[in-house]
Amino acid sequence: MPTKRPNRDRRELPRIRTDEIEVDVRPQGRLVRLRAQAVDFNRYGVAVLTDVPLKLQKTVYISLRCGDLRLDNLAGVVHNCCPQEHSYRSGIQFRIHAELKTDRPQVEALLTSLDSSSTSKAPSA
Repeated sequence: MPTKRPNRDRRELPRIRTDEIEVDVRPQGRLVRLRAQAVDFNRYGVAVLTDVPLKLQKTVYISLRCGDLRLDNLAGVVHNCCPQEHSYRSGIQFRIHAELKTDRPQVEALLTSLDSSSTSKAPSA
């Protein structure tokens, strides 16, 4: 009988660890942007460190920058948030398939480009 592993990674695709991506997070309904540090990233979501906790299951708007690539006001939902030393680590899943998202093909192309860019810059293990 298999043993249960606590905090098992349930992601189907591995995220790419990167320090090259700059991230700003704006919780829905707030004008203030939080500067965040990207911990890992793929085209479906990002894990960030922030000074304040993000509320679970709430929509946030994200700006991503990596070199010449830039993506603003990308919607996401906070799926987890836990304290880590002097900050909070949050997992945010992108919501690019929203009904009102008219630029979905461009957003998907940019996320794929960011994903490829971070893959080429990621240190080999």
